[in-house]
Amino acid sequence: MLEAWEKSMGDILEKLTRDEAFLKHMSQAIGKSLDVKKEMESHVENYLQSINVPTRTDLERMFDYLRRIEGRLLDLEDRLDRMPEPAPQRKVLGVRE
Repeated sequence: MLEAWEKSMGDILEKLTRDEAFLKHMSQAIGKSLDVKKEMESHVENYLQSINVPTRTDLERMFDYLRRIEGRLLDLEDRLDRMPEPAPQRKVLGVRE
């Protein structure tokens, strides 16, 4: 019974994927759902901003800034590692250098 159901559903789905009208409607439905998703994201972002909660955009900007800072720090560490060791200082009695 399961095999018969799978075969009949497979046949139906195969016919649907070749039907231009069905594909057109599916494409429109997917497009509309993406539009609704974008609109909802915009509303949520506006709401979060209104209650002073960081948005995804705010967090992404902050993480990008932190990654750049980390990169600069690693670059400075590399430069310091490549610098020669300072020469030892001689101590003179009673005189500070």
